[in-house]
Amino acid sequence: MVRRGAVAVETRVPGRGHVTLETLGPGDLLGWSWLVPPYRSAFGARALETVHAIAIDGACLRGKCESDPALGYDLLKVVATVFARRLEETRMRLLDLYAAVPGA
Repeated sequence: MVRRGAVAVETRVPGRGHVTLETLGPGDLLGWSWLVPPYRSAFGARALETVHAIAIDGACLRGKCESDPALGYDLLKVVATVFARRLEETRMRLLDLYAAVPGA
């Protein structure tokens, strides 16, 4: 989780290099690859300035969620809220990207 600073979430696009998909700031969850198999990130991240962040041991947290289902459910609600918000933001960006050009 980003506490302070800004992080660009990027992916490599053939012929274009690294492309920024979104920029995250304080309070944003940077990744969730620790939560779902195969536990590998699909994107890269680049600090845009000095960043202070909280890093979590994913295997340890998964174990705690397995042993405490209430904790697991509460954590899943938080992460699902992030998923839903980012999916909606992605849809809006795609609408802008593929919007019909007026008068064309």
